[in-house]
Amino acid sequence: SIRIYDNATQKLWKEYSQVQRSEMLITLSSHSALSSMSEEVRTNHIKRVYCVRSLPEDFNIFVSGGWDCVIKIWDIRVPGGCVRDIDGPYIFGEAIDICQGKLLTASCQASNTLALWDIGSGELITNIVPSNKSVYLYGEYPYTAQFYRGDPTGDMILCGGSGLGGLQVISIRREMIIYILEDEKPVVTVDSTDTNIAFGGKSNTVFFGNLYAQDESSQYVMRASSRETTMSSLMEIEMDME
Repeated sequence: SIRIYDNATQKLWKEYSQVQRSEMLITLSSHSALSSMSEEVRTNHIKRVYCVRSLPEDFNIFVSGGWDCVIKIWDIRVPGGCVRDIDGPYIFGEAIDICQGKLLTASCQASNTLALWDIGSGELITNIVPSNKSVYLYGEYPYTAQFYRGDPTGDMILCGGSGLGGLQVISIRREMIIYILEDEKPVVTVDSTDTNIAFGGKSNTVFFGNLYAQDESSQYVMRASSRETTMSSLMEIEMDME
């Protein structure tokens, strides 16, 4: 289920519950109930939800995704909540983000993983397929994706997973991977603010640095264990923002 809490009272304000299998079996016993049930299925997620993101310009609207291969767009002012579905993306982590009315999704599958959608219409804008990406022996399987906060144009995205070799910095417009921050283990989470990036995963390490830094002393590696994990230094890169 998706729960919304009142921050002031710290109490549950609204809940959008997933349909239980036992309820489905009971409901299927009559035709009229089946019609009601099908509407309920369309409204709510029927499998585990892994990511929720609010629209930065309007916190009344948010999107969610998970194992049922449906991205749902919600408006808390509307009865029932769900106002639109986007079929396809299989979300298994923090793999949804929103920027300037565009929705980024990273499906946890072997290939054809990244896509950009129009949040207003739910239509696909483009599949993001970098022209210089490698052939991944065990597939891509991204767990996390985000618009890079250091790029006000919304062109650059960050993506990490189990088969990508680390965190990828991708230009949508140029259709290319412009940098890879290497990690030997799967990357499961990423965040950025201004020009700073932090990411981590199963290497028991959190990597933190400034993508544009020329001085290696500006980069930090925080290890949760004594096991050594190597990563390419975060070097200055030239990016065409025009």
